[in-house]
Amino acid sequence: MAVKEKRVELIELFYDLIFVYAISRLTSLISEPINGGIDLNALFVYVITSFVIL
Repeated sequence: MAVKEKRVELIELFYDLIFVYAISRLTSLISEPINGGIDLNALFVYVITSFVIL
């Protein structure tokens, strides 16, 4: 079978970069619990943003 090669466009790389940045910002919201728990506001932002990204 012949394999077709497709070049990656710059816009695809740009959106991948934005996706990785968004995921890293999301994990920073819940990575450091305060007094053994997660702030409810941070948890709410995490859940809503996760649904928007995915």
